[in-house]
Amino acid sequence: MALSELDSISIACIAFYTPSLFIASYLAYIHGYKRNAGWLYLVIFSFVRLMTASFQLASVYSDPGNINLPIGTQTLLGIGVSALVLTMLGLLSRVLESIDFGGGNTFVKAKHVRWVQVFVIIGMILGIVGGALSGSYLSTGYTIAVETKVGLGFMIAGFAIVVISTVLTAFQVKKVEKGEKRLLLAVGVAIPFALVRIVFSCMVVFGNNSDFSAFGGSTKYADYLLGMAIIMEMVCVVIFEGVGLTLRRRSKEESRRVGDWVGQGAKGGLLSGRLAGLLKRGRERRSRRRERWAGRMGVNGGHQIQQEAV
Repeated sequence: MALSELDSISIACIAFYTPSLFIASYLAYIHGYKRNAGWLYLVIFSFVRLMTASFQLASVYSDPGNINLPIGTQTLLGIGVSALVLTMLGLLSRVLESIDFGGGNTFVKAKHVRWVQVFVIIGMILGIVGGALSGSYLSTGYTIAVETKVGLGFMIAGFAIVVISTVLTAFQVKKVEKGEKRLLLAVGVAIPFALVRIVFSCMVVFGNNSDFSAFGGSTKYADYLLGMAIIMEMVCVVIFEGVGLTLRRRSKEESRRVGDWVGQGAKGGLLSGRLAGLLKRGRERRSRRRERWAGRMGVNGGHQIQQEAV
């Protein structure tokens, strides 16, 4: 059976994202899964794209009446963009933490970015639900579910915050630690490519042009998919992984100082300074109680020794 243009694109994706997944995993390992969530989301994105390509190729040999694989392909194709935006937010969060540590003051804080990541994740979940619901409508004509549209809206809002935060952060670039400025540059350079990718998603979800529908029967869909989605995503991945391989690995001590670890009260830490302060005061109170108890035991022991001597 001759392979279609979509199948050829899927083979190229597997060839590209297989090494990309290993590189992203390596970056997440050396920079820390907890400390730099951006690399973890890049791992997720690469894995999702491998699954997308696998679903597309599997549909070649599946029963033509089986709609699960085509729907799964389109669902993964859509939610993968959220993982790309999450990657950008994660890398931007690291830059903001570096600015805070350097004494800079930005309007957008790392903790704000993490809240935005939560909303983008919610949008990703809605995209999965919407994809499942859209599949149930396929017998009467493919219809984009409302959940998919809302999920895309969450993702667009997250991307808009990436753009705004990148512009605002650029004014504090002098406060960024040495070697970390390239992360901000990577996010800034990737924004135009990510924008084109999001425009493609908007045309698929909100537009009525059959050229942007996988179920519209148009031969132009594969061309738009390749030019506006696949290549744009690949460029972003190359930018992020290329910069990631040049970053200096932070030591554990540096991570504590910057406030990357959970429980740190530093600016941009995963717990707020107030909560970290409460935890610290609690430890201090327990320490004082132990000292008082040890003192009382020492006094009682001394009295008992004196009585025995008498």
